Amino acid sequence: MIEAIVENGVVTGFNIIDTGSGYTSSPTITVAGSDVSATAVLSFTQDFETNGSITEIVINK
Repeated sequence: MIEAIVENGVVTGFNIIDTGSGYTSSPTITVAGSDVSATAVLSFTQDFETNGSITEIVINK
């Protein structure tokens, strides 16, 4: 789960609340009611509990 950081009505970043796991490709993130999209950066590890987890959210420009 993530939440958008909004400053003066503009999305400036994201807080990662729950990194999840098991992603095999980076999901695209959209913000409802806006034209903002972002891509998740994933981490692949040997640990099944954290493999394919989100480590960063990058706003698409």
